[in-house]
Amino acid sequence: MQLRQPNAVGLVTVPGDPVAGGVGTDALLRAALRMRTTRIVMGELRGPEAYSFLRAVNTGHPGSITTLHADSPAAAAEQFASMVLQSGTTLGRADILAYVRSTVDVYVQLSATGGRRYVSAIELGQAADRFAH
Repeated sequence: MQLRQPNAVGLVTVPGDPVAGGVGTDALLRAALRMRTTRIVMGELRGPEAYSFLRAVNTGHPGSITTLHADSPAAAAEQFASMVLQSGTTLGRADILAYVRSTVDVYVQLSATGGRRYVSAIELGQAADRFAH
């Protein structure tokens, strides 16, 4: 992903065991927090790194963005919660789902027809209520 923005730093995972020089998504999120970033633009969430991303955007990084695969905006929150559970957290599913819903402002659903992608739905999350005043 190339951002046309001044002061943008691209961090890339390196496959493999951390002992052998591998760098995972969690390590990159921790590095981004140490850099005092104002935004985190992350590629696709696929697993336990979802919890690190959720905590990062809930600690002063508004306007951050990521992607994940789900069938609808409503299913995206459920999918996010499922990935957070993969982290081994002791939080229950209901608590995680509430955390996701209180953190995510906007869900954008993409669909594809004839090889072309388009925005098929945009839904405000419960977190967007704080901007309604």
